[in-house]
Amino acid sequence: MEKIKIILNICFIFSSASAFAAGGFEKPVLWSAKAAQRGGAYTSSVTGAEALYFNPAGLIQAEKKEFSGALSVASNTLGAAIIEDNQTVTNTPFPVTPVAIMYAQQIDAQSAFGLGLYTVGGLNVGFDNVNLEALGTEFTGFKPDAFAKMMMMEVGLGYARKLNSNLTLGATLRADYVRADIGDIQVIRAPDDTVLAVNEVAFEEMDSFSLGAFILGLKYTSDDKRTGLGVNYRSKFNIDLRGDASGKIVYSNAGAGATGLNAGQIYDMKGSRTDFSTSLPEALTFSFNRQITNNNTLYLEYTWTEYSNNEAMRIDGTMTDPTEAVMDTPDQIFKWHDMHDFKIGWTNTSIEKWILGGGYVFTLPVTNRKFAGSTNAAPGNFHHFYLGAGRAFDHFRIDGAAEYYEGSGKGASAAAQNANGTIVKAVEGVSSAKAYAVTLSGSYFF
Repeated sequence: MEKIKIILNICFIFSSASAFAAGGFEKPVLWSAKAAQRGGAYTSSVTGAEALYFNPAGLIQAEKKEFSGALSVASNTLGAAIIEDNQTVTNTPFPVTPVAIMYAQQIDAQSAFGLGLYTVGGLNVGFDNVNLEALGTEFTGFKPDAFAKMMMMEVGLGYARKLNSNLTLGATLRADYVRADIGDIQVIRAPDDTVLAVNEVAFEEMDSFSLGAFILGLKYTSDDKRTGLGVNYRSKFNIDLRGDASGKIVYSNAGAGATGLNAGQIYDMKGSRTDFSTSLPEALTFSFNRQITNNNTLYLEYTWTEYSNNEAMRIDGTMTDPTEAVMDTPDQIFKWHDMHDFKIGWTNTSIEKWILGGGYVFTLPVTNRKFAGSTNAAPGNFHHFYLGAGRAFDHFRIDGAAEYYEGSGKGASAAAQNANGTIVKAVEGVSSAKAYAVTLSGSYFF
């Protein structure tokens, strides 16, 4: 097990979570250029090794042996209100690189199997050195960080069986590893809104391993090969993280007067071993493709993901401040909505051995506007735009694609009240995200 974790931690260094969640912990296309060429509407047309994740029934259409790899490089700009209402803090863009390495092989004319390691989701949000001067001069020297960096890697083992000339079924067994670093900033206020203190809490180098989730897929292809249908079901897997907590706190003039500590001084906080619980929820996809002319194909797809199952990130741990007061770490309330992705894509094969394509995805809001926070996806609609091209060779195929997406919405962080009457005030403002990604995929047939 430890060797497996070492390998997955190396993948974490390179993949550093997903490309930026457009809702929950994921977005329509993480790493496949061929999927991006179809606007993410890939479930009914995927073939070969990548079918292990998108629809395992497509494994049956692999070459005798196929090795596939994919890498996406993405960078984003995020903005959110963290400290005061309508005062936007902007992140420093940092590139992330979701990856996939897969292998597929025919067993015989009726069956095939696949094996792979690939990114399935995550978060990559970071606001470094947040300026607190608006809260008072005593906070000038304290520049805390708010961040959520979560990587979800999966090992999949898949099998596909052809039932007849038109219909194929497939399944993938999944082993999932999650690595996370989470940090938050809280402004502690008296009931009259007076700022008492600001604290920074971090939970780092947490990880989780789970086994037992699965993917089921079905593909139908018409006799004339011009129409395809696909259905893909992904089961939920639980994420149970554990890590050490650490923190810092600065008291205001009012807070120092109440505690006897000096305002403006930065004090270390003691954290206990802390448990986090959430999940990557189940998802269901319906997909259709139709060859309109000899060289043009249309792709349509809808995906539902049950993010409403994620009421909160359950947190079990405590923090002790310099006065030796012990505080429970509150749950991070989500109350997310289900994710709905509507996808449309198109490809053209007029140029021999080339495929050209593109598409669009519309994603309805997942983040609850009343519990938006600074490290969740923006509580608004997201728009994804894709363009791509691929070239086939005798024993090799290479594909590339570019993506741009954006989303924004007005929301508020969740308010909280401590047992001693102090409160963490809700902060309202507009959250936004703009991101660019370039994806490269390659397949070798032998």
